[in-house]
Order: sequence, then structure tokens, then C-alpha cells
Amino acid sequence: NLFPDTEVFPLYENMVEEACDTCHSGVILDGVPRTVDQAKYVLKDLKKRFPKAVYAAVNIEIPDHEAVKRIKNRARHEGRSDDLSVEAVQQRLQIYTNETTPVLDFFEKDPDVEVYPVAGLRSIAEIRHRVFEIVNGMMMASMNDAEFSLEGSTQK
Repeated sequence: NLFPDTEVFPLYENMVEEACDTCHSGVILDGVPRTVDQAKYVLKDLKKRFPKAVYAAVNIEIPDHEAVKRIKNRARHEGRSDDLSVEAVQQRLQIYTNETTPVLDFFEKDPDVEVYPVAGLRSIAEIRHRVFEIVNGMMMASMNDAEFSLEGSTQK
């Protein structure tokens, strides 16, 4: 089962506070949010902390049969005995479908959030490269928006 919000929110806040000490323009989150309630909390907080940031979600898409293969492989290589049984893996996928998939719907309905699907049936290097392309594009767009706003304000 997923960690309860009472445990996730303080972890999230600590992580963002640490990131804010070194980066004042935004953060990249991995693994959070996993539920719609967490998404609402996180997005509200990020909009307050970084009102001019670009908000996006990257969804690495793979079919269930590939997810099962990867989870079982990870279980063998990382000693995660909790993921060795087919039942445990199926339960993990069911939790993802029920709890995390609706987060994407929530983000897609928010006009401030861009959702980027990434084909996950590629090598790790190819997926990493695509995610970096997305992040770099967002950073460039954010810098261009800042320059545009600055130029617009000087023309007054």
C-alpha cells in the first residue's frame, strides 16, 4: 500500500525546503504525488512557492506486462522479496491504476500543468534522454517567458 498522506506531506515539505535552499526557481519531484489528494496539496504548495514556474508532469508509459517484468527483475536484483510473487506485483499495479493514474487526469485538467507522456519501451538511456529534453525545453521556455516579461515591462 502507499504511504499515508500524514507521512508523505512532511517528507515532501522537507525535500522542497532543502531544494529551496539551493534553487529558488523550482524543483523536480520523483515519485510524488501518487494520489489526487497529494497532487492537490503539492500543486497548491508549488504554485505558492514558485508562482512563475512552469508546472509539468512526465509520465513514463509502459504496458502492464512490461511493468510486471521490470518489477520482478528489480526484486531479484535488489533483494526485494515483497515483489517476487505474481500476486504482490498484480496488487502493486492495481494500486497504481486506482490511486496514481487519476493524478494524471487531475494534472491534465489544470491549465497550468503540462503532461508529457514518454514511451517507456526504450532503454533507460533513451528514456533519460527524453526526460532531459523535456526538462531542458521547460527551462528554456521559462527563461524565454522571463525575458519576454522583462522586455514587456521596459517598453511601458
